Amino acid sequence: KGKTLGQNLEILKTMATTTEAVKPEANGRVIPESTLQGTTGIGFATRDKGAKNEEEQGIIEFKCIRNDGTRQNLKLLVDLKNVFAKQLPKMPREYIVRLVLDRKHMAMTILKNGKKVIGGVCLRLYKEQRFAEIAFLAIMSTEQVKGYGTRLMNRLKEYVKSEGIEYFLTYADNYAIGYFKKQGFTQNPRMPQERWRGYIKDYDGGTLMECYINPNINYVNISSMIKKQKVAVIDTIEKITRRRILHNSLPIMELLEKQRQRDSSSQMAKENSTESSQGQEGAKVVGEDQGDSKVPNTQENAEKTADDENSPEISTNSQNDTQETSSSKPNDEAISRGTRRGRSFASSINAIKEEDEEEGEPSGGKRRKHCGIDFADIPGLLDSAFDVNEYEKANYRPEVTLPSQFMNIIKIMKKQKECSWPFLVPVDANIVADYYDIIKNPIDIQTIEQRVAKGEFYMKKSAFVNDVRRIFSNARTYNRS
Repeated sequence: KGKTLGQNLEILKTMATTTEAVKPEANGRVIPESTLQGTTGIGFATRDKGAKNEEEQGIIEFKCIRNDGTRQNLKLLVDLKNVFAKQLPKMPREYIVRLVLDRKHMAMTILKNGKKVIGGVCLRLYKEQRFAEIAFLAIMSTEQVKGYGTRLMNRLKEYVKSEGIEYFLTYADNYAIGYFKKQGFTQNPRMPQERWRGYIKDYDGGTLMECYINPNINYVNISSMIKKQKVAVIDTIEKITRRRILHNSLPIMELLEKQRQRDSSSQMAKENSTESSQGQEGAKVVGEDQGDSKVPNTQENAEKTADDENSPEISTNSQNDTQETSSSKPNDEAISRGTRRGRSFASSINAIKEEDEEEGEPSGGKRRKHCGIDFADIPGLLDSAFDVNEYEKANYRPEVTLPSQFMNIIKIMKKQKECSWPFLVPVDANIVADYYDIIKNPIDIQTIEQRVAKGEFYMKKSAFVNDVRRIFSNARTYNRS
């Protein structure tokens, strides 16, 4: 915590070479092993661990050999040559024999049950240049996908470290690139070209790949090292988090009931305050001039109100058909508060500020609520990484106004250029002379867009829909005439 990514990576590198590490069963916990075969991390460690277990049980054995003239090594090299020839059918057999039996080359074989060669690698060491060239590497098809290839490469890396080798170079075909990437090879060599150019041959159709051999890593025990690193990282995370602390369940129903009671009390207080203020204003009017005072005509007011409600321009019959026209771009204050279904964050936070001021707590303090529930009442919430402001921003939903919906529909119609071009602008009477004689109520997309921009023409969705439909009905009417 508080360290940069580079510092954390240096810590992990130090852990890789230290002899002290957290035990896998530290604190009574057993770290589960992943069965995923990934290119790095746990998948790599799992593949190596499986072959390592068989090596410890004596099922497989790794042996480094050269063509030193002994009968035993010569037999193993011939068996390895047969594996290469079978698994690499496009490679000339004479070329395989010449490199495998070359006294300048060495090989590492995998022996199963102490006698059968199931795979191996042939390479040449350039000690003065501190790199090695891998010529062939193959595992029998019946023994693949068991982690033998990963274990073979780790064993080979640990062996060449004792020979002073820093880099592996190889030309990989398209089928081998994936394997070498899993073993830490890259297609962007870092070794200076003057160290290897002229020493290895170029192969047509091959991709040059390089692997750096870190002298501080024990490749033989790399799976155990990665597991210890994982345990150490998990233990460090648990020390700075509180995820293992269990809190009592939140009495949500009780908190909501309290909020409902507070809302009811607040509503009643507002109604009483309104009635009291209205009574005081009425008494003041009567006291000023009782002779000239007139009793309001409630019947006329009621009829006027009814007429206003039934007006065709502004209708309140459907909540879906009416929306206040306002800017769809929220300000920073609205974003920070956000909106929610039912009760908005704005009203909630305003109520919170009033309650905080009544309780003597400064407004804008740490106490924040949602739907009447104080975040501080939720056990462990504020002690975690929970951020109230980020939560409110994430839950903000901008208001979708009626004009913005109309504009979106107009944009969609304009995009359909093959169909919409006759209706984009008003019909030119100079081009179509009889159009306005037949169509008495013309309409077009440009006119509709101008009406939407004014913001006062389409107060209901039905009015907008009728104008859009009139575009098509006018076209049918004119074409039938």
